[in-house]
Amino acid sequence: MNSPIYLAADVLSQGFFSGIYKTTIALLLELAKRHQVILYSAQGVPPHFLQIPNVSYATLPELNKAPLLPNSVCLLPCNGLFSLNETTRYFSLYRFYGKCAIVSIIYDTIYDVFQVPTVDSHYWVQESVRVANAIITPSLCSTQDLNKYYQVGDVEVHTVYLGTTIQPQPRNPGNAFVYIGGFNYRKGVDILIKSLIHLLHQNRNVMVKLVGHTPDANLMNLINLAQATGLAEFIEIVDEKGLAELYSVSKALVYPSLYEGFGLPVLEAMRCKCPVIACNTSSIPEVGGSHILYAKPKDEVDLANKILAIENGKIDVEQLTQDAYKHSLQFDWTKTGLEYTRILNKAGESTFT
Repeated sequence: MNSPIYLAADVLSQGFFSGIYKTTIALLLELAKRHQVILYSAQGVPPHFLQIPNVSYATLPELNKAPLLPNSVCLLPCNGLFSLNETTRYFSLYRFYGKCAIVSIIYDTIYDVFQVPTVDSHYWVQESVRVANAIITPSLCSTQDLNKYYQVGDVEVHTVYLGTTIQPQPRNPGNAFVYIGGFNYRKGVDILIKSLIHLLHQNRNVMVKLVGHTPDANLMNLINLAQATGLAEFIEIVDEKGLAELYSVSKALVYPSLYEGFGLPVLEAMRCKCPVIACNTSSIPEVGGSHILYAKPKDEVDLANKILAIENGKIDVEQLTQDAYKHSLQFDWTKTGLEYTRILNKAGESTFT
């Protein structure tokens, strides 16, 4: 019998169509095929998630009073400060530590990699490691960084790749490239815009659609400048169907991120047979393999040259995207869900026996 799962699910109530949001939904759907899943959150969850078979919800007071189910596992996502609010974080440690198995999902160690002075974030990752009976990461890069920055000790760390639920649309590329993702300091959007300005100085007018949540003021000023000169168009984040349509009509995804725990947009683009230009850094080569174009990190000239290679037809895009599509099929949510089940059951059965 598969272990019941208590899943900390604050991210489901946030409503942001982010990578962590999409990942949590896909993982929930897979786990619910094989496990009883009890969602808990300080913020509640939207009612439609409770229509999934084998999924229920418990408030924190309810969960605190009720006895824990036998051989149960607490699945604790940790993505800096974004996955769980403070109340849910501390309740999780209080309610589950020493009482049932805890499996922590550490998506990345971004604050440590970039030496951002966010003490609370480092503390929460360290606590997630300390209380864990097992740890899951989405890439070998995240596993290596976790061991570099934290005292993992004897806890077993499992690398389990993610999948994608995107439904490809027929390819009909237009004149624009596309960037899809966040706009924080590690995403390299400033480098992308500088590469477009570099091309403009060479009398090459290349346009990129920038898709994501509203950036901070400094980056928005740069984006507004790019929009004023016809180099960019800012689009608020869209749903998965809208993303598939954007991939289908774009010349290529340009994704100059400096660090990823996985790199979901790269996988989505490959599944949609959209060419990808990305930086050869962090987990990106694990996802893209030899089937995307790589630019040097923080190098707007090299990035501009890779964009021109697509623009000028110097790349056999048909062969590149066919190979990328075949490569993307190995990243499968069913496979991911089965591996999660194996890890969770092992943790639930062995922790207190």
